[in-house]
Amino acid sequence: YPQIFRSNYSTFFEMGEPSKERLVRRLTRKLAESLLGEQQETTFTWVTTGHSSAAGHGNLFNQSYTHTLEAMVADVFAAAGLTFVGKNYAMGGGMASAPEQALCMEALYGADVDVLSWDYDITDNRETCLTALWGA
Repeated sequence: YPQIFRSNYSTFFEMGEPSKERLVRRLTRKLAESLLGEQQETTFTWVTTGHSSAAGHGNLFNQSYTHTLEAMVADVFAAAGLTFVGKNYAMGGGMASAPEQALCMEALYGADVDVLSWDYDITDNRETCLTALWGA
């Protein structure tokens, strides 16, 4: 339990500095949109994609990571004037992630994705060429 109450969660998340900066910029922009009232509703969209583990296979839908995350943070985002939307596009079947999915992200996941959680470790594992497509 001590890790839950720490202010430094770096042991839980792997995120490079450029990704952290992009996330902070994205959150700042969304908060500004919400405060300025430019839209009727300002959403923050989290998309999960990946293999069966990311999809939550073996669990109930409401036990998947994406659904659990949405349930945990929705009220916090609502207090800031944002609607948190979690979308789980992960699936099983032993398929690799790329290039079909990595090169067609907007068509598959939509144009307004704020965070893309990618978990294809089981299928892509050491295939760095496939992993590299997701960062393009």
